[in-house]
Amino acid sequence: MKTAFFLTAILILVLPVGGKAANNILEGCVDPDIIAEALSKLHNTNWRTLTLDQLQDIWPKELSYLECTPGGCKTVWSMDRIISGRCQCGALFNFTVQGTETKPSTELLSSAFIYYASTQRSELITVAKKYGSALGIEEEDLKTMGQDATQYFFWEKENEVGGRNYHFEKEEQNWMFSIYIGKSLF
Repeated sequence: MKTAFFLTAILILVLPVGGKAANNILEGCVDPDIIAEALSKLHNTNWRTLTLDQLQDIWPKELSYLECTPGGCKTVWSMDRIISGRCQCGALFNFTVQGTETKPSTELLSSAFIYYASTQRSELITVAKKYGSALGIEEEDLKTMGQDATQYFFWEKENEVGGRNYHFEKEEQNWMFSIYIGKSLF
């Protein structure tokens, strides 16, 4: 009886709320639901007015400055899981900086790269579809997600043209995908 109670207690401690196995998310990677929520906010934000501080408020991990001058930052990143010098989970954001060191500068978000890795391809495709849905990809297109190594999805709306480029690959024991998100504002 004590053994059964002890084993039950261990299972309760090991399985997180929702019954998902604790090892589904690779160490260092942010929960995909949290990233999907941030991507949805990012997709629905006017990139013309999105400041670096506002991006930091949206993104769930602290962003580090990668390429900055006194006039502004062109690149910020969150490299959450790096193995053998390669980012498996994280994000990289590129800004167009307008202004100079002496004039007020404006940083306009121009593109983003999102990286995610999993030990199972099926889980990777599920996460890719979740991210795609958060980024406004149509249901019909989501059904094709992961069928090709590289896939492109585009959108047009008032004063904006954008695209999302998904790339899937297997590296050593993990499956990985990266998403390039870019917007052209006019």
